[in-house]
Amino acid sequence: MERKSGILICDDETIEQVKRAAKMCHDFLRKSDFFTDAYILDYFVEELWNKLPSGWLEIISNFDTDDLIAFLQPGGNVRRESPWPLSLLAFRASSFALTLPRKSIHSPDAVKYFLEKNFNSEYNAVDDDSLDDDDPLPLENEWSCATDEFEGKSGQHKNIPEFCRRHVKPKKQHEIFRLAQVASVVFKYFGLKNVIDVGSGQGHLSRFLALCCDLRVATMEANKRYVQDAAKFDKQALSSLERKQTHKRNENEDIPMDKKTLPHHCEAAVTVDSFSEYLERVMQQGWSVEVNEQIQFALMGLHTCGNLGEALLKAFVKNDQSKVLFSVGCCYMQLVGDYEYEGFPLSNFVKTFNYDMSDEAREMACHAIEMHIKRLQDDAPSLKIHCYRAALERLIVTVSPLYKRMGMGGVRHAERLPFPVYAERVLGRYDLVRIPQDLLFSPETAECLMKWKDVLIFYSLRLMAAPVVESLILLDRLIYLYEQGHPGCIVPIFDASLSPRNHLIISARNHH
Repeated sequence: MERKSGILICDDETIEQVKRAAKMCHDFLRKSDFFTDAYILDYFVEELWNKLPSGWLEIISNFDTDDLIAFLQPGGNVRRESPWPLSLLAFRASSFALTLPRKSIHSPDAVKYFLEKNFNSEYNAVDDDSLDDDDPLPLENEWSCATDEFEGKSGQHKNIPEFCRRHVKPKKQHEIFRLAQVASVVFKYFGLKNVIDVGSGQGHLSRFLALCCDLRVATMEANKRYVQDAAKFDKQALSSLERKQTHKRNENEDIPMDKKTLPHHCEAAVTVDSFSEYLERVMQQGWSVEVNEQIQFALMGLHTCGNLGEALLKAFVKNDQSKVLFSVGCCYMQLVGDYEYEGFPLSNFVKTFNYDMSDEAREMACHAIEMHIKRLQDDAPSLKIHCYRAALERLIVTVSPLYKRMGMGGVRHAERLPFPVYAERVLGRYDLVRIPQDLLFSPETAECLMKWKDVLIFYSLRLMAAPVVESLILLDRLIYLYEQGHPGCIVPIFDASLSPRNHLIISARNHH
């Protein structure tokens, strides 16, 4: 499997290696289904700790927080008082080996190797060097550490103008800047100026692409409120930009006014079948062109939830005018197969595995091991909330089995509350289950609460498999694109500790 600067490429030369990686992920997950299919809230109900191999328990029972942190990281030096079982060693080593690289690339230029390797050089009609002086978004040769991207006092991104930072949280600023930088490299290569942002939310990415990258942008978003917010925020940003330009022109009349074009927003619940209909609306209303005009554009989706990611991929495949695809997935637990969507898997190759990925596994794939490690480092006792919830589940099942695995919201600073207070606040929202006081204060409940470290260790072991689940989902999408005739690559683009769903799939249509 060819990797260049952390990028995994899927093309004619590497497809068999990519398939082999997907098969190994599948085999690992099949053998680890005890973890992937487990609910942490069932810890006491199903006595999950006692279902672990006895040899594992002899080792992990002695883990302290530092050991757990080291165990979760490749190369981590875990204290060893006796030899580990080979099965535990293999589980740890395999989870690391099968996880797609999560350390972000150091430069947006890293994607050039994929482009030059797979696409005819005649596409690159414009010499990059000739654009450097006038590039609206100059490329940084090297990305700094994510924390260094932000100003100390304000906490705002150093390279995003103020008019495009309003209403945008630092995490989102990090994402839109890096995605725009990578996209700029690809757009230059293919000479593209048109972008459709699918699942655009409040338009933060599309606004940045239009006002800071001089691209012609249209969006498709199902949430009417988000579409209205995006239009409002666009006007605010443009007004701020024009005031800034006017001020500069007043100081120097030789500076011309730079006219910008705002994104065109389309309220659209994009599905596999409806994309063509909405594309026609974008072409005519947003870009004032006829659908039969051969205008090429890029399709982009930043953290498309669940089946919207599949719709984005299939829209790219079906529409000849979509030249480039940028896809960052999210919310895999919403991948649901029905009459319209396949959910998972998409590729014919992965379908041959006959692997029914559980809801628990897809939900687990959305958890971030990097953030868990940080919480362990900063305040491990705060994570006893997992034990609180599991202990409460035991009581719920005892009193009212019908409400097993009932969805419940969190309680602010729950770990600081006495358990009975936590239980009362959680259950008080629904008034469906009443736990008798004698059960809340029983010796059995107290014994469960004393095992919070064991619950934390089990939770951490389970989390080791999460990146492999996500890797299989992403590899399946990459193989699907290849099967449809489009080479692609997976790029770790964001800092995973800040933006855990950090893998970008890039694919392009090669007409030659």
